[in-house]
Amino acid sequence: MMNNEMIQNIEYLREKANVSYEEAMELLQNNDGDVMRVMIDLEKEGRLYSNPTDRGDARIEQQFHDELNEAKGKAKSFFEKAKQTRLVIERKNQHGEKETVANVSALVAGCATVVAPHLTIAAGLLSLITGHQVKVERKD
Repeated sequence: MMNNEMIQNIEYLREKANVSYEEAMELLQNNDGDVMRVMIDLEKEGRLYSNPTDRGDARIEQQFHDELNEAKGKAKSFFEKAKQTRLVIERKNQHGEKETVANVSALVAGCATVVAPHLTIAAGLLSLITGHQVKVERKD
């Protein structure tokens, strides 16, 4: 059974370093209960908190990585949908049949709009004035 001093030392190490209860107990046992020796070893390993507010850094960092991965997943999903969505411009030929003039992904159309918005707007207006049909198709 553990004595009060051992429990206090374990709690102290948990406050000062990134260690579990089990690891704190093992470190103390391996160092004959010498808290200072354990602290020196943990400091050499870079596992001591430099100030009391650092204690939450590991949780904050993990939360940041989780949110970053979620954002990456959403961005990937968005780009996949944009690649599957097509902007199609058609016109009727002399025989009354529809003829495809342009068939580009929404991703390419979006990039073109960002790079040269004035040209994109002009091309869109010109295609409507000349009787072209503009439609958006999505592959399922």
